Formats: sequence, structure tokens, C-alpha cells
Amino acid sequence: MRVLEQRLRALPFGDAEQPELQMRIGRLAGSAGVLKIGAYTQAERDWLYQKSEQAIKALMAALEEGVVPGGGAAYARCTPAVEALRPHD
Repeated sequence: MRVLEQRLRALPFGDAEQPELQMRIGRLAGSAGVLKIGAYTQAERDWLYQKSEQAIKALMAALEEGVVPGGGAAYARCTPAVEALRPHD
């Protein structure tokens, strides 16, 4: 949502895209999701419930901190630069 807000601020006043972005931000900000968990056994339901809680926590952290697409690849590519900064023994 931050990206949409930044994009909205960057638009010139009266731009045709402005109302559309405002509507998208409003839908995202004022909505709630429903997660339905079903399973054949209580044990399976409990496991799925725990996994869903972990996913929600990960999503909340991603929304709070931000997400870097391809973050694993970026980390792997920056390793040589970080190692070059490390003092050698």
C-alpha cells in the first residue's frame, strides 16, 4: 500500500490515474480477509491452523518492514562485497 501512496503523491494534480489509485488504496485499507480452514481430522485442522497463523505473522512482518522481490538472490550476490569488508585475520 505504501507503494500506491507514493505513486499517488508523485502524480501531478488532476491526473486521470489519481481517482483509480485512491479507490485501490481505500479498498486495501478498509478490507478484511476471511481464512477458512477445513480438514478431515482435528489434528490436521490444528496443524493447518498453526501454519495459517505463521503465514499471517509473516505477512504482517512483510507489510511492516517491506519486501524485496528476489531477496534471496540479492543476498547471494552481495556476499562477496560483504566478505570484502570483513577484516582478514
